[in-house]
Amino acid sequence: MTLFIAMLLIAFVIIILLMPPSRVIYIRLLSVPALCILFVICLILLSDTAVKAAMDGLRLWAGVVVPSLFPFFVAAEIMNSTGFIRASGLLLEPVMRPFFNVPGIGSFALAMGVTSGYPVGAKITSDFRKNGVLTKTEAERLMAFTNNSGPLFIVGAVGTGMYGSPRLGLFLFFCHFLACITVGFIFRFYKYSERPCYVKGRSINPFIAFRKKLLNDNKNCKLNFGTVLGDAISNSVSTIMTIGGFIVLFSVIIHLLTNTGIIGALADVSSHVLSPFGVDNTIIRGVLSGLFEITTGSGLVSAASSI
Repeated sequence: MTLFIAMLLIAFVIIILLMPPSRVIYIRLLSVPALCILFVICLILLSDTAVKAAMDGLRLWAGVVVPSLFPFFVAAEIMNSTGFIRASGLLLEPVMRPFFNVPGIGSFALAMGVTSGYPVGAKITSDFRKNGVLTKTEAERLMAFTNNSGPLFIVGAVGTGMYGSPRLGLFLFFCHFLACITVGFIFRFYKYSERPCYVKGRSINPFIAFRKKLLNDNKNCKLNFGTVLGDAISNSVSTIMTIGGFIVLFSVIIHLLTNTGIIGALADVSSHVLSPFGVDNTIIRGVLSGLFEITTGSGLVSAASSI
């Protein structure tokens, strides 16, 4: 099977190399359909593996993702509808703007992203952008450091479950948090010449601004709590279903890459370069797998004999 896949890839590369330079543009047009055809062929030839991988992804989604993320999605939707998030952004503007060059409202995406994990921070940032409270550049800056892995996964699944050490999990989470803050500070200089959408030199007390904004938003809100709750659940269900689709798809992809020997071949090639530095082949396989699905990659790395 590995030989068959390799022959298909080699044939595709040869066809591209034989094409005249004027047709190089077709490489981009043909690459996606070619990969899709190759994916369908793998699904047919390795149907048992594909079905098992899809079931594994579905169990991961239903057993872990839905219980851990769905309540956070609903809570975030409700808080966003009440106007509390916009008002609290005025309180944290003096902190978020100097350090990360984003509005204070971005603090909510950061807090939810750190505590809830993927992809809550990205979802909230996307909602802010759709609602017009962030510019495109501000949303890009915020997205860079709010889409993080949560403590439930790092401390619970990785630290305790895979390595049997909650203290190691806490240490990894602390490193992860410092990394996201560092990335946020670096990205404050991203497109730095663009003017922020706020007035410099604002002298109003942040607490007074928070109170006025909260009162005005609640006064202008015409929705009752039942409607807000219904909309929050509906939007959260749509989001969680989309996440489930990605989990199932990439679970199938990673299993197919593993069973066809592609990841193993890439790991063997990489090991020739990294083995002098003491990097185990199993770790390389875990890292390559983690590029597609982080849980599988973390499990492979934890099983390495050199860890």
